Amino acid sequence: LLAFHGMVVYMQEGRFRQLLVKSCLPLLIGWHVFSLLLPFVLLGLATGLFRMRREAAPAAAVAAPANIHKRCLLLGSSTLLFGLAVLGANFGNEYMALNAEAATDLPSLQSMLRRLGLGDPVNEHWAELVAWQPYLAWQLFRVGSMFIPYCLTGIAEWMVPSGYWQAALGGGVGAGLLLACLAGLASLRWKTLWATLALSGPCWSLPMRHQVVAHPFESIFYVGLPLLFFSLLLLLAHRRFGRRVVVGLAVIALSVFVLSGVQMARRNNDAETAELHRNLLADLQRMRSSIVGKVVIVPPSWAVVPTFNTAIFYLAGSTILFGYDSAGLTRADFVITPERDDDTPMLTPENRLLFLYAREAHRKRKPIATRAGGALLRNEHGTVYRHDNALYYERPVSARISRRAPVVGDPFRARLNVLLGEHVLPKPGRLCRITHVPESALPWQWQASRDGQHWVDIARRSTCSREYAPTAADVGFRLRAQVEYLNSSGERAKAVSGPSLPVLARDAGPGPRFPQSRILLHVIPADAGDLGEDGRRRGFDRLDFKFNQHAIPHLASGMAMAMRQLPEYPIAAIRVGETISGEGVLWSAEIQLRDLEASK
Repeated sequence: LLAFHGMVVYMQEGRFRQLLVKSCLPLLIGWHVFSLLLPFVLLGLATGLFRMRREAAPAAAVAAPANIHKRCLLLGSSTLLFGLAVLGANFGNEYMALNAEAATDLPSLQSMLRRLGLGDPVNEHWAELVAWQPYLAWQLFRVGSMFIPYCLTGIAEWMVPSGYWQAALGGGVGAGLLLACLAGLASLRWKTLWATLALSGPCWSLPMRHQVVAHPFESIFYVGLPLLFFSLLLLLAHRRFGRRVVVGLAVIALSVFVLSGVQMARRNNDAETAELHRNLLADLQRMRSSIVGKVVIVPPSWAVVPTFNTAIFYLAGSTILFGYDSAGLTRADFVITPERDDDTPMLTPENRLLFLYAREAHRKRKPIATRAGGALLRNEHGTVYRHDNALYYERPVSARISRRAPVVGDPFRARLNVLLGEHVLPKPGRLCRITHVPESALPWQWQASRDGQHWVDIARRSTCSREYAPTAADVGFRLRAQVEYLNSSGERAKAVSGPSLPVLARDAGPGPRFPQSRILLHVIPADAGDLGEDGRRRGFDRLDFKFNQHAIPHLASGMAMAMRQLPEYPIAAIRVGETISGEGVLWSAEIQLRDLEASK
């Protein structure tokens, strides 16, 4: 806003110094201001050079300072040098604070490389969406959904379209209104300013797509497009109907904005999320006095992830190691874990989500599966336990590949069905440095089979990667992937995927895309009155979840486990299963807890 105000003042009154100051000050906060500076400088240069070619331009046609191209060139070079100076100062400060051995060790530099796609992706889950075709389609959806009131459709620009109609609606509106905005520029006086607003989003998102695709809040850079579009509408209404109509439209727009905000807040701050945050906050407050100045190891837990920054605040003053490894357990004084153990003395027994243990006591603990009592359900898909009003879902660690047929030349990817989490590389006398261990760094081995039973390793030159592009020689063969990794006990283990569909020729269709898998968890209370409004309409509480989001460290070799807290009210039955997006329910089963209690 500060930089754009400087642009407006310069274009209207020629105050270049004010523009220069208001463009440099935001660079002390971050580089986001270049999303405006880049199009403004380029458009100013183009306008100035075009004006120089015109002969005897009448004074009335001049809508900007005559030397705009020189000033824009000075603005671009000055802000770039100032930004580099600020960045260099920050790098130097970070280098000394971390006592780094090399510049490549700086987290800020690693973050920059990831954002530009020069390092490991921020999240392997988004790797496919970074490709230009799906990326541009998703950004078109974000642009379109930014124009549509949330209170009318329930679609926000940061949401992933859950159905075809949402994607078509958002993308169609985005394409149509994008063209309308560009066409409307011709009727405006300050074309450079309006075009700067319209182009600020693409100028940020295109080079930064590796960051934008994984962080939906960056859709805010497209705000210039609705600003331009609705300003055009207001100008048109003012010219045709006068001032009163514009005031009425402003009141309606404000009402829609408030209503949408209320509905969005209600949707994103449900009772379950609020309860989780309250419990986590209380747990961390109880732990704080015991761990100050100590070395604490924290697993990559679903209970910490939603409020990671809050957890870091309450754990300040301690040396925190994120992730389970043998070296970390040896160094740690305490262990924070979501696993409750009534047989092992815990330092915070009154906690709800996170429990504090002495390191030696935690190392003697047994796996949850052996002390959770009898299994509620056991089949080829996994085992379900109930313990201390929480449901534990255990299944073998395996590699997973797309359910769609691989196509010659298109990347075919594999992934683990368990989150490895983060590991810390602690060094004496330094702050802890958190580094991601992506699945792409694991030693993957691809195999091929004609009958799905006898498998042969694919040539080594095409392995050691979670991605394999089938060749013409693979047509008709099935593929599978296997990988070696370190389990939660620090032991080497191997995961193998199931067979793929036969490889198809290049002209057979589009490449594979990972389907979204969710664990079904429907809780049916003994008394329907315990359900909320949505639950009464369905007849049960829907607590479906993604396995990785609720995965917990598990000591059983070769097994992955997820935990989901159950409601406090008496439960009559639990319906569990798994669903694949676009393919329906993979399997499901209903467990009658009321009958089990009666039999006991």
